[in-house]
Amino acid sequence: MEQQNRCISNASRAKNPCDRSAPTLLYTCSSQIASFLSTAPTGECIFRPSSKGPTHLTATLKTPMGGSLLHIDIEEEGKPSPAELGAALWIGRLPKAEKSGDKFDDLDEILAR
Repeated sequence: MEQQNRCISNASRAKNPCDRSAPTLLYTCSSQIASFLSTAPTGECIFRPSSKGPTHLTATLKTPMGGSLLHIDIEEEGKPSPAELGAALWIGRLPKAEKSGDKFDDLDEILAR
């Protein structure tokens, strides 16, 4: 119970609380995401704010390998304001490498691929 309260408290103090209208975006911690995905089907994906700061999201994906979870860093680029999703979303982008990684236009495109 203490862990759950800590997660809720941390989520409410998020560095970048904003209204991102994605049905799979949850403002909670990784332990609550793990609990939610434990009963979800393989392939289910949840987006959450990242501990890396306001220009990052984390996608947590339930894999077919024993139900283990894969956490994927998503870097947001071209944010018009802290309350909006970036114009470009990058997965696998390396520091100081302008064209590395895969670029996406929105969260739905990430889910579709």
